[in-house]
Amino acid sequence: MGFFLLCQPSLAWAGKTDEVPGVDLKDLDADEKKLLIEVLDNQFDPCGKPRSFLDALKDKGSCGKAIPLATFAVGRVQEGLSKRQVVRALLKELKRMTVRHKFTIKGRPSIGPDKAKVTVVEFSDFECPHCKEVSRELKKLIKGRDVRIVFKQYPLQFHQNALPAAIAVVAAHFQGKFWPLYERLFADQDKLSEKYIQKLAKKVGLDMKRFKVDQASATSMVEDDRTEGELADIEGTPTFFVDGQQVEFEDLDSRIKAALKRK
Repeated sequence: MGFFLLCQPSLAWAGKTDEVPGVDLKDLDADEKKLLIEVLDNQFDPCGKPRSFLDALKDKGSCGKAIPLATFAVGRVQEGLSKRQVVRALLKELKRMTVRHKFTIKGRPSIGPDKAKVTVVEFSDFECPHCKEVSRELKKLIKGRDVRIVFKQYPLQFHQNALPAAIAVVAAHFQGKFWPLYERLFADQDKLSEKYIQKLAKKVGLDMKRFKVDQASATSMVEDDRTEGELADIEGTPTFFVDGQQVEFEDLDSRIKAALKRK
């Protein structure tokens, strides 16, 4: 599903450059409103019906993707993007909202019931400050819910210690010590080095002989996770997926609620 240029603007909206139903335009000036209207008036309904995006907005509630996408477009216009750039951004956002990815979760560390109604997959990096921030909220997020969070490794190349940390935490997972090392790695994020990671592994009670043996298998799992993340077009960390659909962390709670209601 994607956006396609229409040959003609919809007559019902021709000349109207001061309103978009359900979307707040108060921070846009006249030229920005005009650009937004042109973009939306020249795109099809994001839910696939044979009508314009603007007509989908006018028909309130008929397309759940319309208002979130139009609001997204407002933000891109405010950033100063050109008409073509806004359209490209919308295409990318629509893909993010609609494509469901399949990930390998067998054998990966997780919290929550193995057969939970809703599965959240997180790609994370132990040197990422944003990952550290959200790590404090994850247990709270699923408390009392039939939700499972699966942790996958996505060490960014410009983070020197992210890869050894990811390998270490997976090796810890093989000994049933994923969570203690996970918490220590984030708690001491600014101290990480290969030597310090080994020290933390000892502190959480790992069998260090087995830990060393498990490095090869852990490395392979980390690389598999990173490959899956690349195939899902992950641009940074943390990145979350609810039942295979990419979700911003700010929307994670509401999307989990919605997913539970559907099941």
